[in-house]
Amino acid sequence: MKIIIHSVNLTDFRSFASETIEFADVTCLIGANESGKTNLLDALNLALPKSASPRGEKREMTNSDTRKNSLTYRNHGWPRVTYKLSSELITNPSLSAVLNEFQVDYLTLIRHGNDFSVEIPVSITGELIIKNISDQEFGLGDEILQTSSDATLSQTKHALSGQSKKSIQVIETLSPGDYFLITNKNREYLPYADQVVSDGKARVLEPQQFEEEFRASLLADLQRNLRIFFWSYDKEKYSLPDIIRFEEIRSDIEKRPVIKALFKLGGYEPKDVPSILEGLSETDFINTYETLSRTVTDKIRQKWQTNKDLEIQVVHQPDHLVINIKEPGYSIEPKFHSEGMRLVPGICYWHGG
Repeated sequence: MKIIIHSVNLTDFRSFASETIEFADVTCLIGANESGKTNLLDALNLALPKSASPRGEKREMTNSDTRKNSLTYRNHGWPRVTYKLSSELITNPSLSAVLNEFQVDYLTLIRHGNDFSVEIPVSITGELIIKNISDQEFGLGDEILQTSSDATLSQTKHALSGQSKKSIQVIETLSPGDYFLITNKNREYLPYADQVVSDGKARVLEPQQFEEEFRASLLADLQRNLRIFFWSYDKEKYSLPDIIRFEEIRSDIEKRPVIKALFKLGGYEPKDVPSILEGLSETDFINTYETLSRTVTDKIRQKWQTNKDLEIQVVHQPDHLVINIKEPGYSIEPKFHSEGMRLVPGICYWHGG
């Protein structure tokens, strides 16, 4: 399997200060809770801009993606994610031809906040750079081409190697928007390039103008061809929230399986849950939810043998419950807990809690 994303560098992105992760044809992520696995996967998803696709709404960076307490955060800056991508993602023939000519194997895609750019590892320039500005394909060739009325330009194109200028029928074919670079290796193309410019079919690009246009074209082709697929799930149903409002429980607890699982682990059937939401004394509320928290925590620890210190704490408030997932040694705010941690109660219950 060919490697498409060779590596990704994360700078001040969530839990990463500055880290480069290399990828093989198959890469597995293994790490402790809150070690950054989900953050890395989200960074890969951010290689593409926001769109209307199912994961597309997650492809917009926000200020909360900036690593807290970093200099970037204090200066109200944005994270930077850099991707090393295979040049095989470029399928536009004109762009591919230029990259092949200069032996470019990879491209660097940079996302700084919500701005994208592309860098090329070598300097791409030429003695003369032209672009087909007509709406038709044309060839850079000699007059013999005019006699080939029954064949297309592509069909009459001949390889240049080993041939003299006089024997060339068609040197190169340019479609609308294509670029062509004259270098020391192909100066014999120069008279033909001059001719199409004189005829108004092509225009000469200054090096800086070509570089800007070429990078923009590469970016568009990369984003058109790059595909990123994620397994996903309904978070509202299966991910434990930080706050559960009473109306969510009273309206239909069956629509929120993870909340139902939390109370089932604590020993309560769905029909009994409303009775412990309201109408008790303050002391009864404290005792009830301390008992609920201990029961849920004990059952999760029994199922999760490698994490004996995990604690689920349920706190009663006047119109909602606060859920805290606590682990000794982790000081991460609840809202930044990984998605895996939020699935724990449901997983434990559905596996025979």
